[in-house]
Order: sequence, then C-alpha cells, then structure tokens
Amino acid sequence: MRQELLHILRHSLGLDRYGQGDSYRNHFVAGGDDVTKCRELVSLGYMTERQGNELTGGGPLFHVTDLGIQFARKRSAADITA
Repeated sequence: MRQELLHILRHSLGLDRYGQGDSYRNHFVAGGDDVTKCRELVSLGYMTERQGNELTGGGPLFHVTDLGIQFARKRSAADITA
C-alpha cells in the first residue's frame, strides 16, 4: 500500500504516524485529491463512504472498516521494526 493511503487510515483513526496510540475517532471528510485516495481505500475494503452533508461542508464522509483498522495496526508493527 502506498504510504499516503496508510497515512489517511491512521489520520482517520487519530493514530500517530506509526499507527500507535489510542484511536479516538473514525472519520475523514475528504476534498480534492483525497477523495480519490479514500475511494481507493473503499475499493480495498478499508473504508466506507457516506454522502456529504451540512456538517461536512458537502464533502464525502469516510469511515475506516474493521479490516482497515486491523491493517493500520498490523502495518504499524512492520513500520516500527523496519
């Protein structure tokens, strides 16, 4: 997986750059190029997409799936030891 996609997963969950810490959120409001990146994560089964609304300023809202959470955590261990 490209680092920029892994970064979106971690940011969506409120994790640090190594995927560590307590996850305190699970959402990502995307705009611009990030919409395409998040939709790629949706196609992999790591995120879901919901239509934007007033709270998101019209931008689509993405959530990390259980599979995405597991991937972000598993991948983080590999990043730290590498």
